[in-house]
Amino acid sequence: MDNLKEVIVSKPNTPYFSNLKIKIPRFCPHCNQAISAITVEYYRLSYIGNEEALNVLLHKCPDCEKFFVTLHKRYKENNQELEYISVYPNQKKVQFHDLIEKISPRFIDVYNQAYTAEQQNHLDVAGAGYRLALEILIKDFAINALHEDPKVVKRKSLSNALKDYLDEQEALTSADVVRILGNDYVHYEQKHEGVEFTELKWYLEMFIKRLEAKLLFLNPPVPTRMIDA
Repeated sequence: MDNLKEVIVSKPNTPYFSNLKIKIPRFCPHCNQAISAITVEYYRLSYIGNEEALNVLLHKCPDCEKFFVTLHKRYKENNQELEYISVYPNQKKVQFHDLIEKISPRFIDVYNQAYTAEQQNHLDVAGAGYRLALEILIKDFAINALHEDPKVVKRKSLSNALKDYLDEQEALTSADVVRILGNDYVHYEQKHEGVEFTELKWYLEMFIKRLEAKLLFLNPPVPTRMIDA
């Protein structure tokens, strides 16, 4: 699914901004909620006569009531469809459990780079980034949580690392789906063109939740002991 959605906007009594077809983010860059934004201001900046113009639109989120700006390009005076360029502010970074941050800060950094690319609709870059984030997370988990030999872990392929360090079928399946779909974004030939980007993201989120649960079991907040039935 596209991370932008198409809407029609109009500014009363202004022919230039009449029934314009634009794309804006599906999620508010402030509260990250799915929204139907309210466009409240329109600005036009012409720089090549009437052939090209930049258009700045100010929107309001109906949930958090904060404002954000989108930038669009218009190539011809009579063209009602604007090309989306960017949003300000960019979407906030995704927060993770402290245990994940402790074992793999690099995973969080790479994940958020991919997330930023996703919000800008650069899905090829995002897909490659999420696949790299997966590899970093599973290898850091092996080294820092399972205390495996770093030299051995670093040499393993992603596929072998998943098989060797995951003992739950659900977690392995989720991670392997991300690996397979992510490979399409880092290799020239795509083998799964019919699968949407959202499938990769859904399985990645499932894997992260599974790994977070494993970390919680490995790091209970109080001392525990086995009790005989």
